[in-house]
Amino acid sequence: MLNKFLNYSIFFIFNVVFSVLVVLYSEFSVSWAVDLESYFSSFGVVGVSLIFDTYSLVFFCGVSLISFSVFMFSIFYMGDELFLGRFVKILVLFIFSMYFLVFSNNFLFLLLGWDGLGVVSFLLVIFYGNSYSLSSGYVTIYLNRLGDSFIFLGLFYFFYVHSLSFFVLDLSGKSFILYFLVFGLISKSAQIPFSSWLPAAMSAPTPVSALVHSSTLVTAGIYVLFRYFYGFFWFDMLYFVFLLGSLTLFFSGLSALFESDLKKIIALSTLSQLGIMVVSLGICEVGLCYFHLISHAFFKALLFICGGYYIVYYSHGQDYRFVGMSNMVGSLLFFLMGFSLFSLMGIFFLSGFFTKDLIVEYMLLGGHWGLGCLIMLLGFSFTVFYSLKLFFMFFKGGFGSFSFCGLGGSSYLLFGGFILSLTSVFAGKFISFYWFLVPYLGVVSTLVKFFPLVFMFLGLGTFVFYSSFFVGHLSNFLFWISSMFFFLYYLIGQIYIYVCWLLSLSYFKGESILYFVGGEYFWLRGFKGLISLVNYYVVLWFGGIFFVVMVFLFYVV
Repeated sequence: MLNKFLNYSIFFIFNVVFSVLVVLYSEFSVSWAVDLESYFSSFGVVGVSLIFDTYSLVFFCGVSLISFSVFMFSIFYMGDELFLGRFVKILVLFIFSMYFLVFSNNFLFLLLGWDGLGVVSFLLVIFYGNSYSLSSGYVTIYLNRLGDSFIFLGLFYFFYVHSLSFFVLDLSGKSFILYFLVFGLISKSAQIPFSSWLPAAMSAPTPVSALVHSSTLVTAGIYVLFRYFYGFFWFDMLYFVFLLGSLTLFFSGLSALFESDLKKIIALSTLSQLGIMVVSLGICEVGLCYFHLISHAFFKALLFICGGYYIVYYSHGQDYRFVGMSNMVGSLLFFLMGFSLFSLMGIFFLSGFFTKDLIVEYMLLGGHWGLGCLIMLLGFSFTVFYSLKLFFMFFKGGFGSFSFCGLGGSSYLLFGGFILSLTSVFAGKFISFYWFLVPYLGVVSTLVKFFPLVFMFLGLGTFVFYSSFFVGHLSNFLFWISSMFFFLYYLIGQIYIYVCWLLSLSYFKGESILYFVGGEYFWLRGFKGLISLVNYYVVLWFGGIFFVVMVFLFYVV
């Protein structure tokens, strides 16, 4: 099995080298697309189009590099797993689904990668097979299916124009179809009101979180919105998207302040960075959105990997308050985690700084001084707050409860973590200097330039205040509501699950199956029950469409 891990790692490194060479070549030539035509007697001509340009190849390079680091980390983290072969196959299937999505240039090919990501991510979330994993997996797939229902409704536009190509996409004046497609795409990126599934998905193995929930699945919707921004967006919708990203950034940061589960804190930080990407789309800075998507993927994957090492050597406990390390390799791990946390905060000259600083500057220069701007800047201060909280907890060794004297797997940490640490430090400068320098040169006032710094120190001051004074019933209350992500887990996830469950009861007519909804088990027996489970998946899809249509009729008509 070790040889299989190494073979896949070599394959991903080859992908990185190949994509870098092609990107360098494309700087001196033009991008190209490949059209594959498949002929069907009953459906006419269906074109499957692939696009190879700088954006898709750089994203392909980033996914491959992170996949290599995750596979090296998996040798250490999953080495004693009984079903390791199954894990490797599912993870590789997920990566190739992401490749389908990255290079797709029409709606048909996009749906192949999109649905592959959804189904395979569900299998990864429920990999351990316990009740918590099953419950989290069903919340994940239910909310993703709900978002896919929006995309299914938006598909009617492509039937209307008799083409599946994105080149004919022009949604100006077609607001209903536009909202359907945008809501469907942001559901995969866990924007409000679909945010509750991402913290729940942390029941997956940590290597899955490092790959799936940092740089691939959660960025899929934003990547598609970036690629076809001028077809998807029109002026009246931009402020709505801006406000949506600001709210996601604010509430995810506020929830991370009072969370004690290490993986959920990292997941909520991912959610806040996804909100920043959506905000950059809302202010029409699509280049900065892509820039932040790439740089964030590197330092967030590094943060997940470092968190995974801490989790393993605390006997797979995830409460960060009792974690501390003091040996030489622990110092290396702390050093790497510091890089990722400082990049997350946007500390000067690290990767996060080059994107966050520009996004805030262009937001203020664009005249976005309203409520959305205030919410976003407060979200930035929350990011500094929980990043400092994690950093000082690890630096102090938690509350002095545990300290470990041995850390194996240091070679795998060096292979995987060191490469990602280099990208966390230098990727932002490299991309900004060689790619985005000219379009984003500008002169700003001193007030605008110091705005990000002011809110960074606001987060630092809030951290000091919290550490010294913020105790008591208010803290316990905020701990409670933040663990439920301000009740979105129940308002969106559980209500939709219950509606689909009622539909399935009337559809199955007493059939005996096994699935897990709302904390209860239902039994599946034999091949007939398996067919019923497939039918249940169909009911789930159309249940999502029914839910969307009812909400639309209630609020619009």
